[in-house]
Amino acid sequence: MKSALSKKALGHESEYTLHKRVVKYLTLLQKTKPFIFFHVKNSDGARFRQGKGHFYFDFSSLGVLSGVPDFVIMLPDAKMNFLELKTVRGRLSQNQKKFKQEAEDLGYTVFVSKGWENTVEIIDSIFLEEPNV
Repeated sequence: MKSALSKKALGHESEYTLHKRVVKYLTLLQKTKPFIFFHVKNSDGARFRQGKGHFYFDFSSLGVLSGVPDFVIMLPDAKMNFLELKTVRGRLSQNQKKFKQEAEDLGYTVFVSKGWENTVEIIDSIFLEEPNV
């Protein structure tokens, strides 16, 4: 069995770890670039531990939409990008594919990254795009 360190060294970190790293990276970029970002709570529910049991809360009745990408990045001039993070081996769910297609049909950009290095490349490309003239 490989240790967590060797998995990370091979680029097999968890989506949770990727999410934390992206928040730190985007927060750093905000010091030099004007934009807003936020993480979307998009699972169908949440589990909270209490004692030995688990409690499940269903957020779908509150408008949580399955398939929404993990991050929204809002740029000047009302430009908005979506970013879905996946591990190197991760794949989009059917709901994620559906959201991606529907958002792109409406003219939005939906990025899907695979692992940390690809995620940084995508984020950097978002800020290198030339404004529409």
